[in-house]
Amino acid sequence: MKRLMIILTVLISVLAINASEISQAKLSTAKAMYIRGVKSDNIGLRCNAIFRIAEMKSRFPEMSTKGVEKILQKAARKDENSLVRAYAGLTLVYLKDTKLNQKVKVIPREVSIDFYQRLQQAIYANTYAMNLD
Repeated sequence: MKRLMIILTVLISVLAINASEISQAKLSTAKAMYIRGVKSDNIGLRCNAIFRIAEMKSRFPEMSTKGVEKILQKAARKDENSLVRAYAGLTLVYLKDTKLNQKVKVIPREVSIDFYQRLQQAIYANTYAMNLD
């Protein structure tokens, strides 16, 4: 069952993210599969699914995050793995802040750790600039 879920998640991500124009149905299907990935027992799958949600928001800013935020909040608070908690928390900030979403984009074929490093730097820079005012 776990293998099937991993294969389906990878397949959906390849089909959905690589399309230049994507339908709402495909976007909803991909989002549902990533939500299932976040709920998985596999730590790598959880981290990757959270990163792919951020990637979808980066490529499709108009995407509704309804349903995703609750799952990410739960992962950010209660997941036993610290990396999953960190990814979920940073992704929540990314989903909610439109300025941050415009400033930090996921680069094609980017490794998740690089994206989250750039995201964290942008958050700190924004916080520092706000404190100077």
